[in-house]
Amino acid sequence: AFFAVNNPYSAAAAVKITTDGAAVSIIALGSDASYEDKYAAEQLAKYLEKISGAAVPVINKKNTPQPGKTTIFVGNNSYLQQQGIYVGADNEDAFRIKTVGDDILVLLGNGTRGTVFSVFAFLEELGCRWFMPDDLGEELSALMTGSGIADLAQEAMAFGANKVCVAD
Repeated sequence: AFFAVNNPYSAAAAVKITTDGAAVSIIALGSDASYEDKYAAEQLAKYLEKISGAAVPVINKKNTPQPGKTTIFVGNNSYLQQQGIYVGADNEDAFRIKTVGDDILVLLGNGTRGTVFSVFAFLEELGCRWFMPDDLGEELSALMTGSGIADLAQEAMAFGANKVCVAD
């Protein structure tokens, strides 16, 4: 079995992430990755391993695609800028999930939280759910394929901040 993201907008069938329990992809962080980008990449690696059984490595200071492997770009970098791939919304929490061909997946966001939101939205598309903190509150899918992930363009959170305010 292989773990892939279907891409209906491309001639390619899917962006492969793992095959038979082995990683066929890397998670790439740009040379100027923020703390939030690094956290997002760590969470992506953690949950991809939990749902597929394969450890997908996080490579720091990686600004170009990895030949022979699917490259999952988390956060912005010079390669994405050169390719004209950006979020395209002013909302600081907006994000974009995009595939490029059959070997690049982009998880990109605005502001300090947008990239984290893109990673968790991607994981939710794969079937992951969090109902409360800790492993007890996780519902992780054993799905080996995901659909509807390709080129989601962008999403913006409905509220400028995800906080609860209580007034008395």
